[in-house]
Formats: sequence, C-alpha cells, structure tokens
Amino acid sequence: MASWGDGSGGGGWASPDDDRNVPPTPSPTPPAPAPAPAPPPPGYYPPQSQVPPPPPPGYTPAGGYGMPPGYPQGSYGYTVYPTQKTDGAAVGALICAILSWLTCFPLLAIVALPLASAARKRIALSEGNLTGEKLLAPAKWIAIAHIAVSALVIGALVIALIGEIASEPEPTPEPFQLRVELGAPAATSAAS
Repeated sequence: MASWGDGSGGGGWASPDDDRNVPPTPSPTPPAPAPAPAPPPPGYYPPQSQVPPPPPPGYTPAGGYGMPPGYPQGSYGYTVYPTQKTDGAAVGALICAILSWLTCFPLLAIVALPLASAARKRIALSEGNLTGEKLLAPAKWIAIAHIAVSALVIGALVIALIGEIASEPEPTPEPFQLRVELGAPAATSAAS
C-alpha cells in the first residue's frame, strides 16, 4: 500500500525528482501578427507588372483552397478579376446597320462602317478590357449589303427615269400659219 510522500502516486505530494505533479511550463505567446495594409480604393486594380506570377503547376495553398484557373492573386491578398466591357461603338455600329434596313435610309449604313472600324481599333488597344469583336463582322456586312442594295435600287431608278424620258415622243408644234395680206395696213390686219 502506498503512503504519503513515497512517490508511488497514491495521492500525496511527490518527491522533487518526480515529474508527474509538476505543472507544465507555459509556452511563450506568439507575437501579434503585423497589421494588414490598408485596402485599395474601390475600382483600383494594380497594373499588370505588380501582379505576382501564378504559383507553379501542382501547387495547392494550405486548406485546400486555390485560385480559379486563369485568375492571378492580387497584391493585397484578394482575387483580381479582370473586368470586360462591350465597346459602345461596336454596339452602335450594329444598331446603325440594322436600323438602316428598317428605315430604308442608307446614311445609317454609311455611319456604321467607320463606327465598326473605330471599335475594332479600340478593342485591339484595350488589352482585353473591351469586348465586342463578334458584333463588328455582322455590323460591317449588314451595312455593306444595305449600301449595295441601295446603290442597285438608285441605279435602277435612274436608268428607268432615263428610259422613260428617252421613250417619250417629242411633242410636235402645231403648224403655224402665217397670214400675210398684201397691201393692207397693219392696223386693219390686226382688226380682222
């Protein structure tokens, strides 16, 4: 049977050499994390040169959470999603081309062609921020078709008008009768 103080674990005080009743030493407290940097203003996206490169293939961050493919990690720890807007000139070119057919007014088709050209240049220079490339080909071909049909219709009308003018017989003047009386005074001939 165990007695008090024999170190057998019978419930009493143990000897100083016994580690069973010594409280564990407290671990040092970890230092407080550094404060997070201030978030950027709304709508701010860092330039492409400040975006860190994507992780190597096969890398999965801790916790099983990963970035969706194709989206780089932002410099402040949030995901930077690229914003894309449809170019207004591309939409305007398509609207003008369609309205030119609905209104039978070829000037709208003529306006659609430079709008489509300007939109194509702006989309190419936007580095992927503007879309609408798929609207430009239909706008261009609808406008060209309307201009061609309008030119054919106007040409046919001009030819028909010229043909109509050419086919009319020239009116012949009524025969002019000249009455000349010899020896009569001019005043009496007017009275007769």
